[in-house]
Amino acid sequence: MRAFRLVALCFGWLLVGCEATIEVVARTETPAETPERPAIPAPDLPLLEPPVNRRAAKIRLRLDEARGVDVWDSPSQAKGFLNRSDRAYWVSGVLNGALEFGNESYLQMDSPEFGDYSGEAFSISAWVYVKATAGAAIRPPLVSKGFDYEFTVYGLSVGRDSNQLPPTPIPQDRWVHLVGTFNKGVHKRYWDGELNASSQVSTHRVEAKFAFFKLGHGTDAGGNCACILDDIRVSHVELTADEVSSIYQER
Repeated sequence: MRAFRLVALCFGWLLVGCEATIEVVARTETPAETPERPAIPAPDLPLLEPPVNRRAAKIRLRLDEARGVDVWDSPSQAKGFLNRSDRAYWVSGVLNGALEFGNESYLQMDSPEFGDYSGEAFSISAWVYVKATAGAAIRPPLVSKGFDYEFTVYGLSVGRDSNQLPPTPIPQDRWVHLVGTFNKGVHKRYWDGELNASSQVSTHRVEAKFAFFKLGHGTDAGGNCACILDDIRVSHVELTADEVSSIYQER
């Protein structure tokens, strides 16, 4: 509470130099306290020179809501919801807020048509933080649309074709920028703006229809990812190496 004192001089033909004191009290509301979790330091990145003209993402879940169970896609304003929100946490991320998934929690978009796509090129980008204590819980998809496509810490898989990329363990206990691209059967995986691995598979098209778009939830029962996700982007193109580097350095 803060008080401000105003002094006014009253002048008149009967009263000269009369002083009046007015007390004005300004109230400041104390915000309701919300649970806090330890902040995770974001990577210290240099600015990219010159900037790259990136193609816009078709889906972008910024995960900046900070509270509640509703989540929004930036381009379309489509809505999703948190399942088992009592086991998920809104935390600080690389680009503002982020979402930490605990046991049995996941995010699902409301409409089964959300994320439908048919084409030869596709990319998913995300900031991922995997704790060393997660163990096998990091294997389920970070992003999925049924079996149509799955994005795990090992990269992007399309259809029921495995991406054949080396199952290199993702760095733990720090933020990693993970990107998976697909173009006519060629898979590429990027870590922190750099190409990490590539492979060729027999599937040459993405056919994604009518399965629910989810974060942190696998196609098998009990397949949930114990991790933190920030800034999910889905593009209907193969991102170039320059575009991947630009997204990585955006913050």
